[in-house]
Amino acid sequence: MDDSRDRFRIVLQPSRKLALALGSAYIGAGACLSLLDLGSGIKTLMLAFLILSGFCDLYTHAGGNRRRRVREIIFHLDGNWRVINAAGQILHGKPVAGRLVHPLAVSFSIRLGSGKQLPVFVLGDMCTADAFRGLRAWLSVHGERGQDAAARARPLLSIGRGEDYRS
Repeated sequence: MDDSRDRFRIVLQPSRKLALALGSAYIGAGACLSLLDLGSGIKTLMLAFLILSGFCDLYTHAGGNRRRRVREIIFHLDGNWRVINAAGQILHGKPVAGRLVHPLAVSFSIRLGSGKQLPVFVLGDMCTADAFRGLRAWLSVHGERGQDAAARARPLLSIGRGEDYRS
């Protein structure tokens, strides 16, 4: 039985901050391209590819590519996580190693039942402030429990500091 106390649900919407950052980056790249000393044919071709790339990125971000956009994430405390994409498909999976938990953004991957990995990136304005804080806290506290055993067994890299190291 699915108990609502055993799960944590986040409903995501497109981020205005990410759209603004993408637009600014593409405008800046176009300005830099215009300052380069290249032939007009090469500049035109590069500008066309830049505009096409910017359009595709913003189209995907706005939800045009429904297979890639995550709409809802449901974390169950028993380790069974669900991801619902914009097309309404429910994908089951488990978190894998390699997480970034930051006050502005959270990034992690979920290994689906088919073996593929689904990357998830959440900015603070993509969900409610309480849900974002809850996600950050949950990933910080329960981070190691959800990772693969192979990732936990990997030895830590040494930075060359021996036992006699003093700072």
